[in-house]
Amino acid sequence: MSKHLGQNEEILFTLPKDCGNSPKMKMIQEIVVAAARKDSSFILEHCDEDLCWQIVNKVNLQGKEKVGAYLQNNMMISQLDLSAVITHGKHAAAHGQLTLTNGDAYSFCHVIDFVSAGRNVLKNVTSYVIKLDE
Repeated sequence: MSKHLGQNEEILFTLPKDCGNSPKMKMIQEIVVAAARKDSSFILEHCDEDLCWQIVNKVNLQGKEKVGAYLQNNMMISQLDLSAVITHGKHAAAHGQLTLTNGDAYSFCHVIDFVSAGRNVLKNVTSYVIKLDE
């Protein structure tokens, strides 16, 4: 477990221990942490100009600027538990659970496409976010 400062809030992160074995796995972990911290500049440094980020049943963002603006207005997260990161070639997935500062909890899964297998540049992200019953 580790703690990082979010925007005016401390976020408790639980991260998988195996993410250091692969540069792509480590990059996904860093992107998930950056999104929770509202660090859009880190994410935008690692994405294609035409990045498409879809949050299923919520929003479909096209382009770096729209993704960056959305992340800045994202939910206020108090805890994020990243269960696993899986990569293969130019594809990856990450899943876990997050808790907002208001106590609402969600399970999430991000399915990620990079521009190529050899480059850690995001091209498409599809996020599935499901609110958990109390």
